[in-house]
Amino acid sequence: MNCIDYRRLITSEPSHIGADAMRHRMACRACADFTRETQQLDSHLRDAMMVETPADLEARVMLAATGQSRRRGRRVALAASVVVVFAAAFTVFNSYSPERLPRHVIKHLYHEAALLVPSETELVPRKRLVQVLERTGVRLTQDIDHVVHAGICYFRGHLVSHLVVNSEQGPVTVLLLPDEQVSKTMPIDEDGFLGLIVPVKGGSIAVIGSGATYPRPVEQKFIEAVEWST
Repeated sequence: MNCIDYRRLITSEPSHIGADAMRHRMACRACADFTRETQQLDSHLRDAMMVETPADLEARVMLAATGQSRRRGRRVALAASVVVVFAAAFTVFNSYSPERLPRHVIKHLYHEAALLVPSETELVPRKRLVQVLERTGVRLTQDIDHVVHAGICYFRGHLVSHLVVNSEQGPVTVLLLPDEQVSKTMPIDEDGFLGLIVPVKGGSIAVIGSGATYPRPVEQKFIEAVEWST
């Protein structure tokens, strides 16, 4: 089992990965780290949905809601609800912080590992490309050549365009992220991937390849060719 197969498995079936995957994780430090971070993220999300409240909270609220304390009980119940909502929101927000964006981009690449070496050889028609971009709030202002895949993915709570472009450096993945604001360019150099997350007006663009250098030409082309419509 290689790293790509392992990471696809751990993100789709984390509880039933099998012996081969276990042996790979024990032998591969990078995949062991990836597994730990994935499990931590899952744990944060579970915690956000299962914020613990005092065992007698319901009884207290009901008691307070009767008789002379009825008005106060409603305030207590409302306050408890607000605490739960804010706790959940804080946990999710922390998991989706900009600092974790490069890690989530890499994780998404493994989740869509079949697209790292796309089997499609035909170019995506311009009409199809425009439709995909528009569904995620992106407008095409210039033609983009050599696009061999254009799809829509769910990424960090939002729909994003996931494109693959054939370049001189091989296949390059491009994620158009209208809901991800970064203050400066964020480099990606992990597991043999080299890429950049660049800020643009209205969002950011992640450009990742597996060549020896950063895919700057593809990055520059997309900066010039797309803009956010929302």
